[in-house]
Amino acid sequence: MGYWRLPLLLLAPVMIVLVFGIEGGSLTMLWNPMAAVIVIIGSLLATFVPAPLVAVQHLAQALWRLPADSSFGLKQLSDRIVNWGNTRRRKGNPGLEELLQSERDLFCARTLRLIADGHPPADIRQTLENELNFRFARNQQALALLTNLAGYLPTLGIVGAVLGLIQVLSGISDPDTLAKGIATSFVATFYGVALSNLVVLPLQQFLQHRLQVQSNFYWALVQGVDDLLHGTNPVAIVDRIRVWHQ
Repeated sequence: MGYWRLPLLLLAPVMIVLVFGIEGGSLTMLWNPMAAVIVIIGSLLATFVPAPLVAVQHLAQALWRLPADSSFGLKQLSDRIVNWGNTRRRKGNPGLEELLQSERDLFCARTLRLIADGHPPADIRQTLENELNFRFARNQQALALLTNLAGYLPTLGIVGAVLGLIQVLSGISDPDTLAKGIATSFVATFYGVALSNLVVLPLQQFLQHRLQVQSNFYWALVQGVDDLLHGTNPVAIVDRIRVWHQ
C-alpha cells in the first residue's frame, strides 16, 4: 500500500459529483471560487497557524514520505537482523561500520552506530526506546492536525453558507434569482462536508496506518537487536519478532 492508493481518496467526491450531474443537476452550480476560498483557506489557516511549527513540518514530511508496505515488512526486518548478526560474528562490531554506508533508514543507521561503538546492550535499548517514544508523540501531533482540519472544514462550510445567505437575502427582488442564490450559497457546505469526510478523514486513517506499520517495524527491530546483543541466534530472533507483523 503506497502512493498509488492516494488518488483513490478522490473517487468518492468525484462519484458524488458525477451522480449529481447524471440526475440532472448543473455541474456549474458546484463551482464557486469564493466558497472554496472561505472553506479551504479558512480551514487551513485555523488548523496550521496556531499549531507548533515542528508538528506542521512533521506532518508535511510524513505525507511526503508515505512509505510502501514492502519497506517495513518482515522480510526486510529479518534480512537486516540476519545480516547484522552474521557480520558481527565474523568481523565484530567494527564490521558493522561497513554496513552503515549502505543503510538509508536513519533509525536503522543509528542502531548500527550504537552497536558498532560498543555501547552496553541496556543503554542501546534505552536510547532506541526513548527515540521511538518521541517519534510516537510527534506522530500523534501530526495526526491531530488532520483531525482538526477535518473538524474545521464543515464548520467553515456553514460559515460560507451563512455569508452567502446574508448576501442573497439582502437584495430580494426576483424570486428566481433568490432561489438560485440560495442554492449557490449551500455550495460552501458541500465543500466542507465532502472534503472533511471524503478526503481528510480517509487520509488521516491512511497515514495513521502507515505510521503504525513503521512503528511496529522499529519496535520489532529494537527487540531483535537486544536479543542479538545477548547472543540469541538470528534465526530464532526472526521467529520471536514475527508477532509484530501478524
